[in-house]
Amino acid sequence: MTDRPTALAVDLSVRADRRLIRADESSRRFIRLRLQAPGTTKGQKRLPVNLAFVLDRSGSMEEEGKIERARKAVLQGIRSLSDRDRFSVVAYDDRIDVVVPSTAATREARKAAAAAVRGIEPRGATDLCEGWLRGCAQVESHLADDAVGRCLLLTDGLANHGITDEADIVRHASDLRDRRVATSTFGLGADFDEKLLHRMAEAGRGNFHFIESAAQIPEFIAGEVGETLHVTARDVALVVETGEGVTLDSLNGYPCRQLDGGEWRVEIGSLFAGQSIDAVLRVVFPGGEIGGMREVGITVVDRDGVLEGARGSLPFHWADEAANRKQDRDRAVDRRVAALTAARAYQEALERNRAGDYAGARRVIQKTAQDISRYAGDDPATLGTLGTLRLQIDEVAREMDSLARKRGYASASGTLSSRPVLRDRDDGATRNFVLMPVSGIRSLVDAAVLPLAAADPELFGDMILDGRLSDADDEAGPDAALTPEEEEDLTVTAVRTVPEARVRLVFTARPLADGRSSHWDEDRRTAVVSLAGLEGTLAECPQALVAAEIVFYGLHLLGPGYEPERIGHVETRGCLFDFSRTPADIAALLEGSDLCPSCRDKLAASELSLDRLLKLAEVIRSLAAGDPAVH
Repeated sequence: MTDRPTALAVDLSVRADRRLIRADESSRRFIRLRLQAPGTTKGQKRLPVNLAFVLDRSGSMEEEGKIERARKAVLQGIRSLSDRDRFSVVAYDDRIDVVVPSTAATREARKAAAAAVRGIEPRGATDLCEGWLRGCAQVESHLADDAVGRCLLLTDGLANHGITDEADIVRHASDLRDRRVATSTFGLGADFDEKLLHRMAEAGRGNFHFIESAAQIPEFIAGEVGETLHVTARDVALVVETGEGVTLDSLNGYPCRQLDGGEWRVEIGSLFAGQSIDAVLRVVFPGGEIGGMREVGITVVDRDGVLEGARGSLPFHWADEAANRKQDRDRAVDRRVAALTAARAYQEALERNRAGDYAGARRVIQKTAQDISRYAGDDPATLGTLGTLRLQIDEVAREMDSLARKRGYASASGTLSSRPVLRDRDDGATRNFVLMPVSGIRSLVDAAVLPLAAADPELFGDMILDGRLSDADDEAGPDAALTPEEEEDLTVTAVRTVPEARVRLVFTARPLADGRSSHWDEDRRTAVVSLAGLEGTLAECPQALVAAEIVFYGLHLLGPGYEPERIGHVETRGCLFDFSRTPADIAALLEGSDLCPSCRDKLAASELSLDRLLKLAEVIRSLAAGDPAVH
């Protein structure tokens, strides 16, 4: 058993849309909570994991190389484990086979699993529930007290054999979550039930993924395994002290249950290092005496006490109707409420669309748009959400392409879970800034995206993660240097894949030939960034390197006025504009993450905002320090 994780102080940001509540009737208020899981600390041992890979092997998996890609993804996931971990493999159609019973992930076991997994072939119907339950049983029966348990379910079809009732399946997911077995689901192609898989993952406190094409299966599985291997806080929950008579639910869809004594528990699930949570609670207060006060206290708890000490509170005061009408609103809370409400409405409308209820789908969007318009005011971000929602009215009110419906559903799911969605293909829209992770390093890129987007939404708020280069350099080993010719091919492929993007960043796990961390191709507006060799300082904060590279190259979005070669310097100063970008230099940059006096002077004479860059530098510095309070 591993040592008990060290408790880390975590800052919790808590704010409400309004603080006055009505004295003569009930009042609905919204509380926004922002929390970031702590990064790994020097010398900290990761938690062991116990994974079950559950593969649909129904006849449709024979199409488009699906089963071949799935087998490859499972073997990649198994190879990433160590002797401290456990794994199992289950394959199902209308018959269930435990291909590899739960076993310690020794070198011999990983090698022996290869032959068994390669023997999985597609055939019959889809007993999704029983196959998944069998995989969960393999995890539960060998789940150590200090381990992270998770079942990964991949399917391209419907539950058409055995238990098929959605409510029953979701209830099993919730029960398994309570027994420490989380569920993550992967829906592949156009024919699976996105509502069922999303609800299973939501109830099981795992992740729901939409995989549009078979080529992306290894990337998605690798990302999920990578996140599991970097879990730093297990079974995270919010304990909300509201007092008697208050009801509470989560706009994100986190399970909520009432405890004794006027308390509620909101289940978040396990968090990986650096993961951000941006949650909204809907709280309904009863009437009360004018001038009276009700305090809502929020404490973050987890199984191992890693997040010990994270607490926030907000006072709410009963007042008359006139005072309630005149009170100011917190627009930052309104924006998040609007985004989550719109995402929920879009999902419900898409579910109705799938069932052929086009009029009902239209009504859902129209009503939500009306609700948001009542508090949008002149806030640009909330009005933007409202505008997008109105555009969706006509979309959902007619028959939709199945893939388009699933893209929309997955995008809404990403909003609800505070997680960027890895896009599989372009929908024709202009993309300002596209991040293209290669070789199963998506989780590192994910961890840097949200803090930067929150710090500068205008510049980084619409970053897109595109996974179509996921196995572009898969033939060579991770230690093989990327030759100039291979780098050229990778750059050209990125441009062909997303030709409309203004800036592209390709992240690879392989080292560059000259030992630098990145190269920029001005003509193609594309950078290739290496995340290889993250020893020493970088091993503690790889997401800080990702963030630094995103900022350095993302500033090209500001236009031709950004010419880093005129601002920067060759010598290393711990400045964002250090050009000697070897691993040692990058380590110095991340520790400093500042702007040297010379660069400040040059920036002052340019059109670039010094305050903006200093704010972004602070994000990088906080990530490098493992500060969990980065937003």
